[in-house]
Amino acid sequence: VNAGTAGGVLIPDLHKLFFNDIGGEHIFGDGNSMVLTTAGDVFLKTGGVDYRFRSVFFLIPSSTPIRFRDSGLNINSSVDGQLDINADVELELAAPRIQLEGKVNLGAEGDLTISAGGAVAVTKTYHSIIVNGGGGSGNDQLDTATGGSEGDLLVLKANTTGGSDTVTVADGTGADTFILAGGANFVMDHVDDRLTLLHNGTEWVELSRSTNS
Repeated sequence: VNAGTAGGVLIPDLHKLFFNDIGGEHIFGDGNSMVLTTAGDVFLKTGGVDYRFRSVFFLIPSSTPIRFRDSGLNINSSVDGQLDINADVELELAAPRIQLEGKVNLGAEGDLTISAGGAVAVTKTYHSIIVNGGGGSGNDQLDTATGGSEGDLLVLKANTTGGSDTVTVADGTGADTFILAGGANFVMDHVDDRLTLLHNGTEWVELSRSTNS
């Protein structure tokens, strides 16, 4: 190591500066900030993985996630061409306007079986409703759907196993019930019947229905 210019330190070409202590600290400058100037890229190497800094991007290789707080909150690229944003409780996008270009996909339907009390517990936006007792057990009535909060969108279909099951969504009032158009129950007896609802903070309010039998 040689003396550089203006109080700097010069490391000759093809040489390296090693810090061999374990568990210590290496403080540069005033301990609050460090400026690293280079004509090329900067690489951080750890565990055989290279993290690359360039003036126009920061490259994270392979599927290494960026974590926030804990492993339940991270940004990742599980496969080439795909960006995954993962949260174990809620993902919030706050802006005066949010623009989505491309298709919006609700994902595959999630199966829910009606309980003996006529209820289901919502876990996603798109659900297939199975009658009490399982597919092929006949007719059943759905009275309530728990797990919603104000602004949630819900799309329901009937799981008509063998073409013999009918799910009747009942109009009602009170927590977790369904406020249906004209106070009329909706009978879903075809695999392509759909009911779309919006949660008002207490009940599910019908937006539309389609009878396709």
